[in-house]
Amino acid sequence: MIEQNKKKKYIIIASICVVLLIVIGATYAYWTTTQVQKDENVINTDCLNITYANKEESKTGFTLEKAFPISDDDGRALEGYTFTITNTCNTYVNYTVNMESLKLTETGDVSTDDTDSDTKKVNINYINTTLNDGAVLELNGYKQIDTLLTEKDGSFKAYDTRELETGALGPSGSDNASIEYTLRMWLDSETPDTQMNKTYKGKISVWATPTKEENAVDKITKLAESTPAAASTDSTSQIVDDNTNDHNLRYIGANPDNYVDIGNGVYPTDIYHGYKDANSKYNFVEYTSAEACSKGIDVNGATKYNTECTLIHKKGDPILWRIIGVMNNVEGGTKESEKRIKIIREEGIGEIYWDYRCDGEIDETGSCTGSDDYYNNWQNASLNELLNNAYWNREITKIANRGRDALEKQPDDYYQYYDFSNIGIRKISRNLFEKAKWYLGGTNDAAYETETTDGYYEKERNASSNKYGNNPESVDAIVGLMYPSDYGYATSGGTNKDRTACLEKELYNWNNNNYTDCKTNDWLWDSEYWQWTISPYASNDTSAANVSYGGSVYPDDSVDYDSRVRPVLYLKSDVKIVSGDGTKENPYRIAA
Repeated sequence: MIEQNKKKKYIIIASICVVLLIVIGATYAYWTTTQVQKDENVINTDCLNITYANKEESKTGFTLEKAFPISDDDGRALEGYTFTITNTCNTYVNYTVNMESLKLTETGDVSTDDTDSDTKKVNINYINTTLNDGAVLELNGYKQIDTLLTEKDGSFKAYDTRELETGALGPSGSDNASIEYTLRMWLDSETPDTQMNKTYKGKISVWATPTKEENAVDKITKLAESTPAAASTDSTSQIVDDNTNDHNLRYIGANPDNYVDIGNGVYPTDIYHGYKDANSKYNFVEYTSAEACSKGIDVNGATKYNTECTLIHKKGDPILWRIIGVMNNVEGGTKESEKRIKIIREEGIGEIYWDYRCDGEIDETGSCTGSDDYYNNWQNASLNELLNNAYWNREITKIANRGRDALEKQPDDYYQYYDFSNIGIRKISRNLFEKAKWYLGGTNDAAYETETTDGYYEKERNASSNKYGNNPESVDAIVGLMYPSDYGYATSGGTNKDRTACLEKELYNWNNNNYTDCKTNDWLWDSEYWQWTISPYASNDTSAANVSYGGSVYPDDSVDYDSRVRPVLYLKSDVKIVSGDGTKENPYRIAA
């Protein structure tokens, strides 16, 4: 429908006329999904084309092969139901894919009235779903929204609507004008017998709204031009010139409006922060439930109880990133030098070693039974390999890490396992990024305690005289980490110490009580975790710079220790912001 009033939005609404029917027999004898129609469905609107069909043309629906509740691995392997959304508008389009759970009559048919019986419906707590390579979630784990199609179509009643996915499509004819989805649904392996002889019916609905896009670099640059050149107090909209030779534009302050949604999916579980060792206030780890968080295991295996557990993210919350700023003169990839936006993951992906390798087994004491090594050559570092392979490709991997606190004991060995299958970079988002040159210079013994933010910035980019031995001066890669200078420049300062005073203070001494304004008004600081940077130490081959929970930068932390890892990426220079205002509640949405 197109409103004549130009102030109103153009809204295109499309919904699938397909009913997904799941029937669970008394003995879990079968579980089948069918289409109502006999042929492929094509729905056209003025600006949107949605095609619903299985990959095999001869199939009019799809049948799940397992005859009983199955594991998530088996669920991911199902053929699923495929549909394609194509934008035929000449502008960008935001879209939402929803699952509408339908009411039933006593006979199991679609109901047009409000009569229904919970005794006949499968509880959506036990229906697992995944869309493409998205996280596996129970249907009730997705964001609940107001029922939409009930208001548009009187042929059925929906009792629950869940938002499975949101995204953006480029204009007609562009490489990003179309996207294919495959929906998989299955009965959770822990489904109780109380769900036997029940039925689930649902419809997919797709809503799309044309939107006005703006080049992301241009938009952030305009925001910077409208703010003061410096700040003495925190501001949520503050973007400033860092006054380096490159004149990068950076977000500063305790919590600026720099959140961005890159389509990285959602958190597959609740995430609580709590202590791992009750004797150590700052040894924080993540837990997936309040019950698990209430306990911690110390190094001797004795059970300890956390006095503080904080819910950081709910299951189904979007995985967000934050904009470090607009970086000038970015090299790497297909371009020699250009402006590009640099982003960092809001939350870490775990506490991981910068580099550690063991050519034997890790025994129960956490020691390598063969020869081990750890070096600060980022090009060959185990963390660099982890980020640009398993994390980038959304895979599960393992590394033979030294034990320490992060050791996860497995039945046959003592490797550290990393599961990025739900939180790595999704395939549909990878076209937003390009390789960049990551500089590998670092400070040295002479400047260990005196290096300021400006000093770090210069040495990071002049690695020829600020590196150890034959370490490389730079690497080209997709995924990296923040620099110590990124952390320093992110401060706005406060009322006692302004930004200028903070930038003149050596980063090693930012934990000084007289300079608390520097770290507390710096959104990259984390009071709970140490955070790795990408910068090696220039005076030896086994250390790299680490940002402590106390606020200081330690340039020579041993790389065989585990610290928080927050991946960093560079967006392509031509990506667009299609919606949002940068707040956490309404983050910028990015499209290619």
